[in-house]
Amino acid sequence: MKKRCLMLAGCLSLVMAAPALAATGPYFGVQAGASLLPDEDFQGTGANSDVRFTDEYDGGYTVGAFVGYRLTVIRLEAELSYRQSDLDDIKDASVAGVGVVSSFEDAGIGVDGETNVTSLMFNAYFDLRNPTPFTPYVMAGVGGANVERDNLRLTSGAVTITAPDDDDTVLAWQVGAGVDFDFTEFLSLGVGYRYFATDDPEYSGLDGEFDSHNVIASIRFNF
Repeated sequence: MKKRCLMLAGCLSLVMAAPALAATGPYFGVQAGASLLPDEDFQGTGANSDVRFTDEYDGGYTVGAFVGYRLTVIRLEAELSYRQSDLDDIKDASVAGVGVVSSFEDAGIGVDGETNVTSLMFNAYFDLRNPTPFTPYVMAGVGGANVERDNLRLTSGAVTITAPDDDDTVLAWQVGAGVDFDFTEFLSLGVGYRYFATDDPEYSGLDGEFDSHNVIASIRFNF
């Protein structure tokens, strides 16, 4: 009797797990969320090599779309996404032999501008399949990103200085983890964290950096 119960429990667990393990095929979806940039350091080059400063940002956002294919517990995916964050302040700005401004805002200089990033990434996911509708995952991706510094304006009283827009296309990578919830065989909702970073972008007379912490919600349609 005990053996029969164990066999029945084993068969039942296999039946319950079967739909999750059999989930293969193409999918597509959309995603959106918050993108938070840490302080980014910049260093002048060439004739500006004695210039250094740090950008501080407000919270930003990210949106994107993706298409992929499920191979049981592995998913392979192409993702197109966009990130934007507004500049809040410029800190620790220094020119060798001239001086340091610890904060433009505290010095009465208004700062406006934004950093925009458009990326095309190729991602791989490992799904931790189980009998429940919840599927945790880990992921990693590599691709390219165009990093833009746009609409930079410094204002002091009636004087406004506008910097030219500039951009660079660089290698990008990301890692993350999250969990999906399968409403049906064809519809999944997910939430996850991603760390996204690029090689240091090079602008005219300036070397920078870019990385971000992202919390993303997604809707995936499975076929």
